[in-house]
Amino acid sequence: MILKLLKNPIFIASLIIVTGCLTSFLIVSLANEEEMTIIETSPFAVQTRKFQRTNYQLEIPAWGFVEPLETIEICPEISGRVTEVSEKLHVGRRVVAGEFLFAIDDRKFIHTLAEAEGATVLAEQELEIEMGRQIIARKEWDLLENSAVKNESNMPLALRGPHLKAKEASLQIALAQQAMSVLDVERTKLEAPCDGLILSDTIALGQFLEVGDAAVTIGCTRSYLINARFSQEYQLSPDHRIVPITFPENTLMGEIRSALPFIEPDTRQKRVLVSFASTDISIGQHASLKLPGTLHQKVIVLPKSVVRKDQTVWLLSDRSTLEVRKIKIIAEDKNFVIIDEGISEEDRVITSHIACPLVGMRLAESPAEPSADWREQP
Repeated sequence: MILKLLKNPIFIASLIIVTGCLTSFLIVSLANEEEMTIIETSPFAVQTRKFQRTNYQLEIPAWGFVEPLETIEICPEISGRVTEVSEKLHVGRRVVAGEFLFAIDDRKFIHTLAEAEGATVLAEQELEIEMGRQIIARKEWDLLENSAVKNESNMPLALRGPHLKAKEASLQIALAQQAMSVLDVERTKLEAPCDGLILSDTIALGQFLEVGDAAVTIGCTRSYLINARFSQEYQLSPDHRIVPITFPENTLMGEIRSALPFIEPDTRQKRVLVSFASTDISIGQHASLKLPGTLHQKVIVLPKSVVRKDQTVWLLSDRSTLEVRKIKIIAEDKNFVIIDEGISEEDRVITSHIACPLVGMRLAESPAEPSADWREQP
């Protein structure tokens, strides 16, 4: 029976019509059911903040190592054998200005000083004798009042003028030689020229030193220097010279001495010399600095945390929906970016996170305050 019906064309056409009607009914039924299961969701709560235009000076991150501001090599100015060395003379020890370091054999210089002192006494005696002869010569000249040999051309020689000048010059030479001998004796004992740290020493008892031999190197610790490096993309402000220097245990204030006018070929970084004073800093210690950069006026400063992908920010629109806005960043430092185009002072910038942001999604502004770790804008 069923086979006969399947062979009947009228039955087959009727079956097709009924099947189509049932399919249409099922589609409409499912669509109506889906419509009825739509649930109205509440707006996503976000935190926002308005940013006002202000003046902002970039902070340039830099780093470097502590060096002594002055490094002095102690070199003898006389030749001789080392006869005494301080027991405290060794690398790493701190010294104070005037502290004894080592001594050179002074016997030869003491003898030379004695000879110079004797020569000075002889020169003084010869000058006194010549002064007496000057008196005699003046009296003899007066006795030749009516003599034919008495004239102005003979007067300097008759009064022993050249002799007096020669004796005075001899005394000056003797005094100078005596002073040099005194100085040589003083130079046999070498002392620390400043408060500092001994960086190296090549001195030993019995060692013979020539003039100019580097015996001890001292790093003066009255003040220090940091040869700080920073990225070549930054420009230093010429109007600000005070710099905070951060160490693991404290922060000190330094002063920019000079900016070196070249870029390191190896690191491609700029360098600036910063000096500071301290009493408890170790040479070679690492330090981080915040250098004063370019001052930007009437700009909007945004924390980097609110800048999204492709230099965009999220805004809460007037219709309480999500808006994605392109911004133009003109400068940035470690924590902030500076823009001059993209948003206004009235725009509400979204500062909180949205897991799946969709343009136009409904939002609600949360009364919560922004994160407390944001630094106040200047």
